[in-house]
Amino acid sequence: MSLLLWMVMWTGVYGAHESFLQTVPQTLLKGESTLVYPRKTRMEPLNVPGISSLSHVVFGYLPYWSRSAIGALPYDLLSHVAYFSLTLTRTGGLDSTHVTAADLHALRDSVHTHGGKVVIAVTQFNDADISALLNSAQARNAAAQHLLQYVQTHQLDGVNLDLELPYARDTAGLRQFLQTVYQTFKQASPSYHVSLAIPAVDWRGSFPYGTLAPHVDHFFLMGYDYYWSGSNRAGPVSPLRSSSFWGPHSLSHSVDLYLQKGGPIQKLILGVPWYGYDWPTQSASRGSSTRGRARSQTLSRAENMASQYGKRWDSTAVVPWIAYQSSGWRQVWYDDSTSLDAKYALVIQRHAAGVGFWALGYDGGRTDVWEGVRSRFTVPAQPTPPPSTPPSNGNHQGGPDNGGYTWIDSHAQGGPSFVY
Repeated sequence: MSLLLWMVMWTGVYGAHESFLQTVPQTLLKGESTLVYPRKTRMEPLNVPGISSLSHVVFGYLPYWSRSAIGALPYDLLSHVAYFSLTLTRTGGLDSTHVTAADLHALRDSVHTHGGKVVIAVTQFNDADISALLNSAQARNAAAQHLLQYVQTHQLDGVNLDLELPYARDTAGLRQFLQTVYQTFKQASPSYHVSLAIPAVDWRGSFPYGTLAPHVDHFFLMGYDYYWSGSNRAGPVSPLRSSSFWGPHSLSHSVDLYLQKGGPIQKLILGVPWYGYDWPTQSASRGSSTRGRARSQTLSRAENMASQYGKRWDSTAVVPWIAYQSSGWRQVWYDDSTSLDAKYALVIQRHAAGVGFWALGYDGGRTDVWEGVRSRFTVPAQPTPPPSTPPSNGNHQGGPDNGGYTWIDSHAQGGPSFVY
């Protein structure tokens, strides 16, 4: 990319983010070393009846290797849970090696008890198999029928499709595949939910969101792995904003690119990471060159490491990081409850449909993580209206009891009305 082109690109990115940055606490945007986090302002009180009423979609992936979390998740804070995953074959068949009926049904019952939806995630990560599936009408139809039968058999609420990644030459087949799956499910029941996982950056140019949008209920933007396990320098897994230091790609920029390609904001679920990467590095300097591939760390493990080694703050990417020594220097870059809150603010400011997580269970049950979700994506229940006639004791004052809190309209908070 030429320097002139990059400067033009950066100018547009910076201008688009300027208004959003006004909503982020300025203490998060200053300083490159250790940060003493400010106390987060939140709606009060959080324990009134009806506080779990969601203002946005809150979508979480639960991978099969985290099945032990099924009995511990706060389902009142989740509108959709996707169990990960079945594998979709090149001929439209399903491989259920990693999914047991007992786990799936336990999850389903827990989600349904709290009024949410549980969908099955369906994956294919092989380029050749994706092409074969998308470019065969017979395979597309078989996949749609097999998926519907699976969902009906297990009394689920829909499907999340995760194909990583089609080539640009497969775009027509991708649209036809989504159209077939969507029509098959909606004809069976309009309440079924169909979503598609999409990359943070459409490197292959295979996702024309405006064309695909009529055939999904939501897009799940995988807003992570901007710096990944094989990166040649340690850096933020999910930088909030673009910069000259970390580069043009960021969570905010991904939203811009999605909109530029015709994606409707009301169908966008902004996926954020509950994990990070732990790289062997050349030094303790921010963004040091790496000495090998990173190993992943869950959010909860990274926070434990921060307690041991100290937590640093990168105001450019708006994320925490850790430097420590173990057979040489290592760096851990991840998201904590403070950096996640800044990302949640982006969801609200951009009027997206909601937020999503990779992955449930990686939080380790930390209360600060879930309180962050609660404070951003729930609203208090509307107070009970006063009786139509004064009480017999004559003490009625003629005004409604506010129940000790102020009613907050979700539209006033910048969020869409929540229908799922």
